[in-house]
Amino acid sequence: MVKDLQESAHSTRIIEWLKSPDPSTNLNAARELHQAGTGEWLLNNDVYKSWQATQGSFLWLHGIPGCGKTILSSTVITHLQQNEHASKGLLYFFFSFTDIEKQSSENAVRSLIHQLYRKREESRAILDSVFRACDNGGRQASQASLQEALYSMILQCGEVWIVLDALDECPARNTPIAHGLLPWIREMQTLLPAIHLLVTSRPEQDIRKSIETWAGINRSISLQSELIADDINAFIHAQVGRFDRWQNHRRVQLKIENELTKRADGMFRWVACQIDILKDCLMASDVEEALRTLPKSLDETYERILDRVRPEYKHHAIRLLQFLTYSERPLRLEEAVDLVAVQPTSCPAFDSTNRMPVPEEIALYCSTLVVLVYSTDRTTVELQLAHFSIKEYLQSERLDLKMASFFDKTTAATEIVSVCLSYLMTVDPTLSTSEIVQEYRFARFAAQFWSKFERIIEESTSAVFNLTKAYYACQAIFNMGYRIYPPDSPYQQVDGDEGEQGVVSSLYYTSLVGLLQSVRMLLSNGANANSQGGYYGHSLGAASENGHEVIIKTLLDHGADIDALVGRRGNALAAASSRGDEAMVRTLLDYGANVNAQGGKYGNALGAASYKGSEAVVRMLLDRGAQTNAHLGGVDGNPLYAAISNGSGTAVKSLLADVNSMSDIHGNALTTASILGHGTIAQILLDHGADPNAPGSMYGNALSAASSNGHEAIVQMLLDHGAEVNGYANALYAASSNGHKAIVQILLDHGADTNAQSSIYGSALLAASHVGDETIVQILLSHGADVNGRGGIFISALYTAAENGHTAIVDILLHAGANLTHIISYMNLLSDDLIEESTTGIISDDSSDEDSSEALIEVLTLLLSRGADPNKQDDFGRTPLFMAAGVTGDLDVLKMLLEHGALIDIRDYYECTPLMAAVRNGHADVVQFLLTRNDADINAVDVLGRSVSWWAARTANVQIIQSLHQCRLQIPEFTTSGNGDAVSTIVEKCREQCDVCLRGIPMEALYAHCNICQSGYFSICRDCSSHGLHCRDGSHRLALHDGSSICTTESSDDSDS
Repeated sequence: MVKDLQESAHSTRIIEWLKSPDPSTNLNAARELHQAGTGEWLLNNDVYKSWQATQGSFLWLHGIPGCGKTILSSTVITHLQQNEHASKGLLYFFFSFTDIEKQSSENAVRSLIHQLYRKREESRAILDSVFRACDNGGRQASQASLQEALYSMILQCGEVWIVLDALDECPARNTPIAHGLLPWIREMQTLLPAIHLLVTSRPEQDIRKSIETWAGINRSISLQSELIADDINAFIHAQVGRFDRWQNHRRVQLKIENELTKRADGMFRWVACQIDILKDCLMASDVEEALRTLPKSLDETYERILDRVRPEYKHHAIRLLQFLTYSERPLRLEEAVDLVAVQPTSCPAFDSTNRMPVPEEIALYCSTLVVLVYSTDRTTVELQLAHFSIKEYLQSERLDLKMASFFDKTTAATEIVSVCLSYLMTVDPTLSTSEIVQEYRFARFAAQFWSKFERIIEESTSAVFNLTKAYYACQAIFNMGYRIYPPDSPYQQVDGDEGEQGVVSSLYYTSLVGLLQSVRMLLSNGANANSQGGYYGHSLGAASENGHEVIIKTLLDHGADIDALVGRRGNALAAASSRGDEAMVRTLLDYGANVNAQGGKYGNALGAASYKGSEAVVRMLLDRGAQTNAHLGGVDGNPLYAAISNGSGTAVKSLLADVNSMSDIHGNALTTASILGHGTIAQILLDHGADPNAPGSMYGNALSAASSNGHEAIVQMLLDHGAEVNGYANALYAASSNGHKAIVQILLDHGADTNAQSSIYGSALLAASHVGDETIVQILLSHGADVNGRGGIFISALYTAAENGHTAIVDILLHAGANLTHIISYMNLLSDDLIEESTTGIISDDSSDEDSSEALIEVLTLLLSRGADPNKQDDFGRTPLFMAAGVTGDLDVLKMLLEHGALIDIRDYYECTPLMAAVRNGHADVVQFLLTRNDADINAVDVLGRSVSWWAARTANVQIIQSLHQCRLQIPEFTTSGNGDAVSTIVEKCREQCDVCLRGIPMEALYAHCNICQSGYFSICRDCSSHGLHCRDGSHRLALHDGSSICTTESSDDSDS
């Protein structure tokens, strides 16, 4: 259970680090719009069936706006979810115009990785490796490395079905592979032979040209009107059937159905809009008129809807549509309610009593154009534009001239800034952040987005600049806005009062978000260009981190310190270098920036450029005097290692001053490349004289590093360049312990010694037996591995395989002649899990315990059937049965041992019997079972004269006391008033286990410790030591601990037990 909890916590960290958008909300919204029975034609289509059944297949569904592509995508996904085989490998993503988080190929990659990581355990190690390479989540992975991870994960899983909806709603479709959607799709289809890839989109020219270039025209289905006519008819019939007003007027219903069916022309969206209008008709004559004047297109439909908005609602409708058209994310319902209540010309601009009493009615302002969308758990509601075509229409030149003036980008941005700042100016700044966002529901949106829209308008209008200046001038309000949403650290909002973190200057903020006119105004009014504060330390740092070149020049012209540190990335030059911004790097150097100034996570500017792989910036910095071998003190030792870490071969070539220089972190450059799997860079380094046998890093050398991390090609490359297969580090052990079968075979083919020892861990066979890799165990044995070889912490191959429940490997080793005497005792097989749990304070009570018990029984049965002694005692005289009875309380294991001849009353060094141990550790079911047998001595006493009855009284376990009473045993009366809990069960948050009574020692409790017995791991609880009990050698002196430190240390004999 401890392992499960640790894995769960690790998985949570990985998922949080990925920051992937959730496509299930789009799927749920689409399913809510789905009409039962529609889409069946696609599932029965021969082209679709072939796609679903054939590996390496591709299918493009394309059609005009509003023809129901997203609903069809949801039908495909739902269909695959119901297929037991396909559901295990089903991944999907919906691109969406309403949410900027769902408009990039990178976020699609992150989402697919997230889904696969959760579904398929065998794929997780690949992402875990990327996570570790990114400083255990300290920085984000590049899109290229994420794509590579996704491909590797898919290849690991085998057959995978991927559905990508609405490619046309991804703005960056044709940029290079690292960022572009269409090149990425083509790359996936080329590199992944077992995938089934289905995409949907409008037949946009760039999409059609790209897909038909490599997929041809035979792997697509055009959603023409005749194909989806039956679906549209079914949709119309169902929707009209829900018109309450016309339930008993079948003639009217038929007329509506006939007219809409005749005019639909394959557009679900057009039909849905007409239904929204027709359902409100009050009289048959109104229906007749509406049908007679049906609009011919979606544009005409939207124009009519806007014309019909009631005059008193029009201002609110336009404001909502402005926000929804230009916002980067949907509006939450409570945000929308507050923003329509803002009156910028009033004082105060916002009054909570003006909120709509029924929030959901906000959709009535522009019905049909907006929809309310509920989250998966229905805890949040969002207001969105009902369809992508609405946003296109409102931003197009097809809009009526009068209405178009409202949706011009500058006009809309002006209104948005005005509403946001007016709202913020009404917030009570004395409230804590949590109180503000609860009471002022639009505040966080306003604080986050006002500056983005201000950037749009600051060059073209001064309409709201006075409001902006007032916002800067009111320091308490300004600080409150930064607290609610600090753009430099948006995930670390400051709660409570302002405090240091909640205070930055207006100049810092405007430099950060790129408001040039505001920066100039503030500087002209006397703002200090070097004032301190904020995540990046000062205004120049904020501008540098975000690439605002003109603002940087402006600040430098007003005396900003060009070499001042900028937080994590160092100074302004390092920040610009880390982004690969050649123009800004050149500007900063021209202004006199120190090219070798130290500081930040990358050490200096050259380290930052090297790490990011920007060859042009690396060359520029070198030309200006940057030192190639300067120790960075940052993430990667020196610039060469930084470049290798990022896989930048071109930058590496520029930095090859000393190919064998050492890094504190990864050893030498070749080892770094071998760890990270950068084969091209490894080849470059070898070609430039890198020593393949140079020691360094935690892996020992490059060959061991590549073997451990599974980089087969690099292993072969190193061996071809003279790497010693039996050199300083044990490469065979590294490959065996990590399950890399192909590498194991390569190393053996090159003469690897199967019995070479790896420091504290032993041989490759012990490692493979420990992790449970049957294939590698057999390979090693077939190449002469000593089945009885001993060494390291794993003791022997048979021992570690048995201890970890690897029954098949135990059987293999026994057939190969493994000596049972190397199983010193079965104690660890029975107690290790419990000891591990007791030291963390967690006792498992789930099904994993049952699984462990079954595995243990299977291993023990196999060992006993091959002649293992069931009564073998460890150094303290304890048999397997003793441990089953007294430590784990595993009744099934105990019974199995008895069936194989285990004796029930063999005592340990302290004269304790298994029954006594079961009583003192509270295992009531074991006690009850042992009492039913005639061979359990119920009157036995230990070395201190303590009996079964004494321990029952001491622990006060009511169930055990009752069992003993039934055997007519008398319990000492002075301690029989227990609370029913077994005192001797493992105590919460234990740090050690007493090696005498085998009970847990609480975290803060005193206990004694012998530094000689059991290799220095012998502990005695205060209870046992106070009764005079000791380790096996009474001459040993004990050290006394208070739970966290040693209180008393006494000398001990040199003799060993």
